[in-house]
Amino acid sequence: MKACLLVYFVVLVSASLYAQLADFRHVNFYRADSVADACFGASVTDLPALSDKLTQSLTGDEEKFRAIYKWVCNNIEFDYELFRINREKRDKFDAEDKLQAWNKKFTSVVFRHLIEDKKTVCTGYAWLVQQLAQHAGITCMIVDGYGRNATVNIRKSGKANHSWNAVLLNKKWYLCDPTWASGAYDADREMFIKKYDDSYFLSDPNVFIRNHYPINTRWTLLENEHKHSEATASGEVPTLHEFLNGPLIYASAYRNNVTQLYPETFDIEVSRNERVNFRFTSDQVMNEIALSISYQGKTESVDAKFVKNDSLYEFNHSFPEKGRHIVHVKLNNSYAFTYTVTVK
Repeated sequence: MKACLLVYFVVLVSASLYAQLADFRHVNFYRADSVADACFGASVTDLPALSDKLTQSLTGDEEKFRAIYKWVCNNIEFDYELFRINREKRDKFDAEDKLQAWNKKFTSVVFRHLIEDKKTVCTGYAWLVQQLAQHAGITCMIVDGYGRNATVNIRKSGKANHSWNAVLLNKKWYLCDPTWASGAYDADREMFIKKYDDSYFLSDPNVFIRNHYPINTRWTLLENEHKHSEATASGEVPTLHEFLNGPLIYASAYRNNVTQLYPETFDIEVSRNERVNFRFTSDQVMNEIALSISYQGKTESVDAKFVKNDSLYEFNHSFPEKGRHIVHVKLNNSYAFTYTVTVK
């Protein structure tokens, strides 16, 4: 999980201005990606010059921002050691004044590593995207909040631990996460593996909210951000409790545009042989849906017999053995979301 500092920005936005990558289906980002590739290895000591290199040959703001975003993702490395130090220090502080003092001290370390080594944590990623975009005349914000994966922000009260970006393109706000798009840290090999993932570029807010919860809920970019109701209801913001207790999702859920999801909770309790009904909506075609079920040290793969009705996919599964089952749902052979099923 990417640890972050909290740099708080407040901007009033209108719900009618929210959008997603589908707005740019007509845009070919090949030119922007080529510019980003041509600038590979460029220095970050002169950000205005770097921003010019990345954007001057491009026209629309969406192309310019794409070149900036892609360059940052492919040229900046996640600093796991820096992340570890920050996490351990922050966990020790109970008093707000001590935490703020540490954050101030740590910020200088983050930016020194970014400029000197091109290594950083999510605060640095989000800051660099923002700075390069602003030099190109593009309005871009840093959004702070709760990032969620298999090891962090599961149940309990949660910790604000992540930062990402909101960008204004053609008078509409969009969300992206350059940290998660850049690759992942391999704990076994103790190294950062660079692998660009386009899933987190201008993502659908209905999907983004499932593992990104902003401190200021305006930055969910969902229409009914003041109406706390069912977490899976499209266009409505879950409460923080619902967020922390919802199903885990992965990049495949983004790629397949999984919006509404049921069951709504990560933890499910059933009786032996009781059927669990799984449902989700997606505008993508699923050729295969499978369950990977881990139970008592063994993993079983089961093809799900699903029914499709317009954009709604539905299937059932029963669990004959008592105990705790970890259920991964795979869409088109890629992990999309996870539940725990306790059979009593």
